[in-house]
Amino acid sequence: MPTTKILADDWEVEPRLLALGLDRENLLKVVFAAVQARNDTTSNDPANAAGWFSYSYGTRTLREVFCGEKWMLDRTDSIESILNPNLGIKVAFQNVDSAADPNREPRARSKKGAGSERAVDNNQLNLWLLPEIENVVSASPDSSSIWFLMVYVNGSDVRAELSLPISIKDNQFTDFVERIFLIKGGEWSDFEINELEDDNDSFEVHVSRK
Repeated sequence: MPTTKILADDWEVEPRLLALGLDRENLLKVVFAAVQARNDTTSNDPANAAGWFSYSYGTRTLREVFCGEKWMLDRTDSIESILNPNLGIKVAFQNVDSAADPNREPRARSKKGAGSERAVDNNQLNLWLLPEIENVVSASPDSSSIWFLMVYVNGSDVRAELSLPISIKDNQFTDFVERIFLIKGGEWSDFEINELEDDNDSFEVHVSRK
């Protein structure tokens, strides 16, 4: 099993995300939307509401900020994600019990099913794309590598990473090839989140370091 590659510093995170057709600011918008949705729940909601709203709004925002010329909505094998067919990459939102901790691998809050297991198995077949993705390839949705935007929330403690698992056992992620830390412990308060109203009465979110 290959050693997990961890990218935690800005100088290595930013270029790696660009190689994957992504950017940190928009990924942080997704995290913010998921956290906000979770925080909007009350004790009168169903017991699973916080996790469900976090997942739902996280997935929605992932599509809203990325889908367009290069990314498209994908639901192959009932996995809600976005797909870049030219790079052969998918990204899905995932609530986890830990993130951006080099001493602990994240585990999904909800059990992973057979569809996720098949998707993650494809990651092992596509390891030739790592560590760099520079050559454009063509991949169908069911053969693309799938990355997970993993978000951990515990009160004001918010952490996030973008990671590539290569194994699921007993309905849980067990091995990772690469983990890209987006928000480490204690960093959430360092980010400034501005909502700007536009002409269509909707809000555009800008996330930046203070």
